[in-house]
Order: sequence, then structure tokens, then C-alpha cells
Amino acid sequence: MSKSTQSFVEKCKTLFEKADASGDNKLSIQELRVLIKELCGDNATSDRMMADIFADLDDNDDKMLTWDEFSDVCFKKDPKSVQEHELRCVFKKCDKDGSGRLSADEIKAAFQELDIPGDPGRNLENADKDDDGMVNYEEFIASLGW
Repeated sequence: MSKSTQSFVEKCKTLFEKADASGDNKLSIQELRVLIKELCGDNATSDRMMADIFADLDDNDDKMLTWDEFSDVCFKKDPKSVQEHELRCVFKKCDKDGSGRLSADEIKAAFQELDIPGDPGRNLENADKDDDGMVNYEEFIASLGW
């Protein structure tokens, strides 16, 4: 396992453990909601969307998420199945100042935090279609080919 993959696994495991308020090694829908709100903000998902997300993750329909179910999402997600609310969540997490645009510093910080190899400055140049030195949400999703 590469160093960046190991780091990603550790970060996912830490998120899971932190969200597991009950300490039972499983996440309830309420615990997952708290995690998503922490990562993406208070208005990240509606109740209906949260129920849909949870149902998609809960493979055995026991109303709880195990580490295996949670990690499947972290590691095995088909990029073609990414939904817009997931992209908005990632964008909001990177947008530290809440401006609705990613600065060079925010992109660099995201690369470092997520252990993404490559040159964040080059990514900014490629994504910044209006040449304002920032990446807005539309440029962000276009740069992902979505």
C-alpha cells in the first residue's frame, strides 16, 4: 500500500471512529448526519437526501453502517456514480473562507490534506477558465469532467 493510500485509509478510519459517538463500531443515520454536517456544512443535505445516502450505503439494510460499508464508499466508488451533492460537499470543504471560489492557497491546502500528487498551481491554471486566479464551482466540476 502506498504512503498516500495508507494516509487516506487512516483519515477515513479516523472520520469513522470520530463519527461513532455510541462506540459500537457502527454508524447510525444520526451519526452519519453529524459527520456530513461537519464536513460539508449544515445545509449539505436534506432529510430525504440523507435517507437516500444512508440507504445506498447500508448494504445489508440493518440501519447501521459498518466500517466495511463505510470504507466501500471511500475506496471503491465508481467515479461515474458520483452525485452532485458529493461534489458540492468536496468543494465546500476545500473552500475554507466560504467565498464560493477556490484560491491557489485553498487548492494547495486541499492537495496537501488529501495527499494528492501533482502540481496544485497547474491544476488551478487548467481549471480557471475565466483567468481570474480562482476556481468557482462550475469550473471545479468542469475540471473533473463532470
